[in-house]
Amino acid sequence: MRSILFLLLLNGFFAVSIGQTKHTIFVRDFEFDPKDINIAAGDTILWQWESGIHTTTSDETSGPDSWSAPITSSNPTFSKVIMTEGLHRYYCVPHGSPGGIGMAGTITVSGTTPVNDEVNKLLSFRLNQNYPNPFNPSTTIEYHIAEPSFVSLKIFNVLGTEITSLVNEFKPAGIFKVSFDAKDLSSGVYFYRLQAGNSVEVRKMILNK
Repeated sequence: MRSILFLLLLNGFFAVSIGQTKHTIFVRDFEFDPKDINIAAGDTILWQWESGIHTTTSDETSGPDSWSAPITSSNPTFSKVIMTEGLHRYYCVPHGSPGGIGMAGTITVSGTTPVNDEVNKLLSFRLNQNYPNPFNPSTTIEYHIAEPSFVSLKIFNVLGTEITSLVNEFKPAGIFKVSFDAKDLSSGVYFYRLQAGNSVEVRKMILNK
């Protein structure tokens, strides 16, 4: 019991710090400010428009963390979670080049902080049984994510047809709860499937109206 309470306290205390630090880069006529920035893996970069018409674009060093997005008065912000450690270069099209010439900058990504590593070790990928179960018409699903991942949580009927998607976004490590309202569904057996990275788990639930 003490270990569970300790984990919940850690999760509540560090939920904001794990993968959710936001760094702002201002986009002006012909500069990024700051143009070079250091972050931790899982942090978010927010490009904030101030003037001009620019497109921030990653180069080939960014690997899976590639992006390209216009930054204008009508589209004033663009954010990106950077997961891959190492040096990432980015530039403006057409005011810079991938070689760092002109309107260009760098993002240096290090590993997570030691305290975040310790919190992550206490967590494991897990999909809990929904509660209440059986339910009518709403229920709560709790799941645990051991590391920052793109998370998908979907509901299926007994034929394997997808009913709805409850979660479809990047999540930091932590413990999460989501409500499912089945007021428009008929009584019966349904399945919910959680996927985070390469980890997958499925559980059954019963709607009893």
